[in-house]
Order: sequence, then structure tokens, then C-alpha cells
Amino acid sequence: VYGSGARSDWSDHYDNIPGAPECWQDGYDDGLDHPFDQERHKECIFDIPKEVSDFNKPYYEAFVHGCRHAGNTEETCETFTDS
Repeated sequence: VYGSGARSDWSDHYDNIPGAPECWQDGYDDGLDHPFDQERHKECIFDIPKEVSDFNKPYYEAFVHGCRHAGNTEETCETFTDS
């Protein structure tokens, strides 16, 4: 059972987007020890105007975050996201 910490450390920009916190948690969990889920990533891309926010891919962002916490470099984590 997870409590808080990095798994719940999403950007405040996601607080008011339905589903975004769950996308973040799924991505973080997968980044720790599961493959990147392209389908879940696609489900978790939110249409947010660029002038409002650069934050629109919580699954991807959290996957990299979790992958880094598992001891990998950012470059390695990003290669895991390639289809």
C-alpha cells in the first residue's frame, strides 16, 4: 500500500484535471518496475492549451520520475518510453 511521497508528487496543474492524478500514479508505479504502457500514456494525454500549461502528459512525466527513482538516468528512462 502506498501512502504519499513521490507517488503522489504530481504538479499542482493536475489537481483540477479529472483523471490526471490517477495517470500520474500509474506512470510512477510503472516507472519503478514495469514497462512503459503506450495505451495508458495515450489515455493520459490531456488537451490543455500551451498558454495555460506545459503539463499535459502525467503518465509519461511520472514514468520518468519513477524510473529515475529506481536508479536509472533520465536518458535511459526516456528510451524505455519509445514504442
